[in-house]
Amino acid sequence: MTIYEKPVRLLFWDMVDDVGLQKGQVLTKQQGIDWFRKNFPKIKASTVSAHFIQLSTNARTHVHYNAKAEDDLFFQIDGSHFRRYEPGVDPPPIYGPIAGRLKDDEADKELATVASNKYRWSSLNKLQIGRYAEYYVMMEFTLYGFEVYSSALDDRRIDFVGRDAVDPFYEVKVKSVRDENMSSYQKVNLSYEIISWRFL
Repeated sequence: MTIYEKPVRLLFWDMVDDVGLQKGQVLTKQQGIDWFRKNFPKIKASTVSAHFIQLSTNARTHVHYNAKAEDDLFFQIDGSHFRRYEPGVDPPPIYGPIAGRLKDDEADKELATVASNKYRWSSLNKLQIGRYAEYYVMMEFTLYGFEVYSSALDDRRIDFVGRDAVDPFYEVKVKSVRDENMSSYQKVNLSYEIISWRFL
């Protein structure tokens, strides 16, 4: 749900134009947060921070945001400093999940070996898989600026509640399925269902 007419990632391009960020100049995360606070006060600082990562071509977690070519805005210098991405000068951006970037069978096999060592799904029982999925989705909601609340007792068919300052709050149920026919790094399918939402 978009708070303003444009989504946040497009507002970032407006910000860069507005502050006149030139090639080689550095923009701090705090400057970005201040610009949004002044011009789009409903957007949380945590949301701005998450979008800095989404729009940084070399950020380690950039790939988790399904970033595309139109998101190639920044090159991350460190956790708080960014400059404009320079094609041909900076390393090429990484798009999409790792599996989608594989070019040949050898790379496929190498990734499967690494992933099978890291994600030993067969050693987890159904309850553990479910808990993993629940925390994974909670972290995704957090990255998008939601406040997340979970219950110690799952007795109402709800895994957690996500709340935003201007949006309604969402009651969320997470589902996970282990598929033994999938490759090692894809053996668990995650999905979530928004059971209900209400305006505060």
